[in-house]
Amino acid sequence: MRAFIFDKFGYYEDDEYGIEFDYKGWHFQLELTDRTEQDVFKMKEFLKNSTLYFPNFGADIISSRDNKLIVDSNFGRVSLVSVKNGNYNLNDIYTFHKAFVNFASTSSYKISYIKKVWETKTDHIEEKILPRIKYNDNTYSMLMENIAHASGLAENAIQYLMDTITFYGDNVLDITLTHKRLTDKNTYTFLNPFNMVVDSPARDLADIIKYDLCDFATFQNFLSNYNLSKSSASILLARLLYPTELYDMLEEHHLVKHDISSRIVHYYKNRDKMMQKIKKVHDFLVDSYQIKPIEWLN
Repeated sequence: MRAFIFDKFGYYEDDEYGIEFDYKGWHFQLELTDRTEQDVFKMKEFLKNSTLYFPNFGADIISSRDNKLIVDSNFGRVSLVSVKNGNYNLNDIYTFHKAFVNFASTSSYKISYIKKVWETKTDHIEEKILPRIKYNDNTYSMLMENIAHASGLAENAIQYLMDTITFYGDNVLDITLTHKRLTDKNTYTFLNPFNMVVDSPARDLADIIKYDLCDFATFQNFLSNYNLSKSSASILLARLLYPTELYDMLEEHHLVKHDISSRIVHYYKNRDKMMQKIKKVHDFLVDSYQIKPIEWLN
């Protein structure tokens, strides 16, 4: 992609095949998109305005040499996003949720929609992706064990959403701008506009635990910033249960054929630790918000 990035945007990076690079303290990365030019222009304007809330950060969508925000590549339509290198913290996440709640002011969001998305994703993994995975190394048995474990977690997470609808209703009460995934503390992950989505703060809160963005005591204190309803606390617990990390990994492998052997081993070795974290959060949420407990976690 080196020649493509230079031809289209004027930046020259070292990796001939890379889609991301650093330059003068900023991280640049190509993002696939199905958005319109007008949509991406609005995203660019949003990033400009976000500096009001995060003055030490910076983010932009780079125009091409011919002043386009979306360009065609061999892999599809892409935009070049640039974010100033750095790390965000938990307070930045809270600021983000409070600052951009207006993005969801007219949205109607249902728990049943989340349930449907998870059911569709689970079925896609089990019916379309798993039959096509071929592993000839010693990670195959680990992969199968991980999948069996994840299937049980997914089933329980979906059932818990159904119980939440029964006990507390179908409406998601607190909606704001969140992130598709918060897998690390890099500012690129935090301010990449293609990683943003309207949802409950529970989406980001679950990732804080899943991806070890802080210790449990810090998470407990941080959660006090949010006036979670029983419904929101229940959604948070369901999101912790649903195995997004493994399913994302399998989808990535299916789409771009990346070797995920080392990640499968890491997931396998850390599975018990992950369940211990879920158990801790479960006990805390049940005790603090009096939500329905999950008996097998006890």
